[in-house]
Amino acid sequence: MNDGLVLFYFCPDWRSKQFEMDLPNLKGKLGLIPLPSLGEKGSRTSTWGGTGLAITKASQQQELAWKLAKYLYLNEKDLASRFRETNIIPPLKSSWNTSAFHEKKEFYGGQSIGRLYSELAKEAPSTFVSPYTKLAEGKITETYLDAVTWYQANGSDGLEESIFENLKTKADYVRQVLARNVFLSKSKEVEP
Repeated sequence: MNDGLVLFYFCPDWRSKQFEMDLPNLKGKLGLIPLPSLGEKGSRTSTWGGTGLAITKASQQQELAWKLAKYLYLNEKDLASRFRETNIIPPLKSSWNTSAFHEKKEFYGGQSIGRLYSELAKEAPSTFVSPYTKLAEGKITETYLDAVTWYQANGSDGLEESIFENLKTKADYVRQVLARNVFLSKSKEVEP
């Protein structure tokens, strides 16, 4: 990033703060934009993993854990303060209207990134995780690295075609692994 060799990064809210902390010399030189929309009604955001809160049935302090969760997640003043420190949009939507989420960030060229992230959060798709999620994510990362290698060897000539072919090959591999799972296969009967 410091050398100006990267065109873009996917930047979930938590990552925006990492950039501020790790790259202070880029202050005012970066900006955030939504993802390109896939079609007229396509979402301009996505998800990257997910975060959740769980209180186990085995907990001997379920009520206390629930009180702590409510204290951490439902106090708008604290959520605003935490946003200022982390750039992380909290799950309590009403807190997105507080002034903290409309403040301009000098690091991002005066953008109100809280407003941008909170507007995009309304479009975030559901996240579905399976035992194959990490495999698929790994194949996407391989495709990214293969694209870098291609570009270093060939420049941009044929890069797009190479990426799409590579994505197809990697997706076919994931489908092949999925097909081996007898619990997911509808076409094969399992003998006792």
